[in-house]
Amino acid sequence: MPIKNVKRAGITTATLAVVAGLAGTVPVQAGTLGLSVDQLIEKISAASEAAGAPLSFQELACMENPKPGDATQMIVSCTHSLGDGRLLITNAEPSGPLLDISTQPWEGGSGGSGAAMISWIASAINDAASPSYREAADDLANTATASGNGSATMGNVAFYVIDFDGKLTITAQAQ
Repeated sequence: MPIKNVKRAGITTATLAVVAGLAGTVPVQAGTLGLSVDQLIEKISAASEAAGAPLSFQELACMENPKPGDATQMIVSCTHSLGDGRLLITNAEPSGPLLDISTQPWEGGSGGSGAAMISWIASAINDAASPSYREAADDLANTATASGNGSATMGNVAFYVIDFDGKLTITAQAQ
């Protein structure tokens, strides 16, 4: 997709590069998250719609990259705009299963959009109702906001969250 489409979506090339770099800093584990990109988007879309905060997923780019830790294998990395300047970056096996997810920027603290997104991701991957993970998501968002970073395991998902001046970058991998 041409860069002009990325800019039109309210995303600068520099922001895209920073988020792509952040997604690459967390090592890809051997396990998968058990969903395809399409399944993840479908479940998060439904949860955000039910919460009255619908997200608008728009694919910006997908490309094959060498798999971190084993450059002989490839992964498929995709970037989606979620509206309001937010991005979702996914890394998946070429056959479809997700390896990890990174998304940013989200409001920090309890009750913020970051906590909501964490709970939606956890619920989608663990096939549970969104409220199941809301308290743990609030705790993680609060920790990251207070100390600059935080991590937690929710079901089959390990989350890593970094706070940049009240804006959270959320990464999720298979536990």
